[in-house]
Amino acid sequence: MKTVFKLADKVAAFKAKLELWGWRVNRGIFDMFHTLAGILGDTEPEHSFSQLVHDYLSLILKEFERYFPTTKDPRTEICTAKFQNLRTYYRNEKKKLSSFTSVTGARDFAPKWEHFTRLQFLDDTIEPLDSTSNLDYMELEINAVHSIECQHGGCILECCGTASHSMQ
Repeated sequence: MKTVFKLADKVAAFKAKLELWGWRVNRGIFDMFHTLAGILGDTEPEHSFSQLVHDYLSLILKEFERYFPTTKDPRTEICTAKFQNLRTYYRNEKKKLSSFTSVTGARDFAPKWEHFTRLQFLDDTIEPLDSTSNLDYMELEINAVHSIECQHGGCILECCGTASHSMQ
């Protein structure tokens, strides 16, 4: 199965091979080109010939760099994007947790997201983002808890005598 990671590794390896070949050609070593080495035999190629081969290898490397730039390596782009998504989701879960515990006082509340505890190492590095939302998580949480309490007859609020079960 071919993945973007395997293909990116092959392109990077070929680019490294072109650089190595250019370095070797500059020193008059042509053994990586078997047919050419056989034609040349034991003769020492002229400097202009070595320079010509080196220039062609440099052009090939330049074209590979144009089509597969090192700065846009899909391996790092994909990993960076996935990590940023995880970090953002963790930050949002942490925000929900802090707002829930501050209002309800429940310290034993744990998020259900399976990666939450694994990502707690981020606590020292992430800063809360300033954002606005049209949803108030605490109001949603309180309404959900209130609704459950009302259904089970454990509600102590005055609103239970009416048909409406929203917070007043």
